[in-house]
Amino acid sequence: MNIAVAAGKTRRMQLREATRAAHQTLDDLVGNWPYLADYRRYLAGQRRFRAAIDDVDPAAAGLVWSITPLSTALADDCADLGLGAEPARGTFPRPQGPSEALGVCYVVEGSALGARLLHARAAELGLSDGFAARHLAIQASSGRWRAFLDLLEDTEPFDFGAAVASANAAFALAAHAFGSVGDV
Repeated sequence: MNIAVAAGKTRRMQLREATRAAHQTLDDLVGNWPYLADYRRYLAGQRRFRAAIDDVDPAAAGLVWSITPLSTALADDCADLGLGAEPARGTFPRPQGPSEALGVCYVVEGSALGARLLHARAAELGLSDGFAARHLAIQASSGRWRAFLDLLEDTEPFDFGAAVASANAAFALAAHAFGSVGDV
């Protein structure tokens, strides 16, 4: 029996609850960016995170899904602001099965929802889809979330613990990337 059905909660709801603390830590590090300097730190952190996560191939773990790469758009955004942010060193551990891949994709695809708000904040700083906010435009215009949620709910077998561990690891990677930026 599907755990989500038995508990009366979708897998999305369960993942959100199980990753709440890690997600909040990341949100706190991303911040609100009242100044361009804040956005520059965000951009450097995002570039580090995506350089490590964009190469994850969910299909190699048995999941019929792919991650939309943002590394090129982020490099262009950084160049627009004269930011020489280096991508993170190393890579994210490859998911070992569909449930782990779903955990990683939950974080990556969920970030597109947040990107809609961040895209508006970037515009308030004078940034645009063609200048320093390309990666946000790509994410904000993505319509993949609904399809991902269907995949999340329908993939069998599903190991909730593996999905949570993988999602929390992706959140931790992002938090490390954002937290290690310093002044840029």
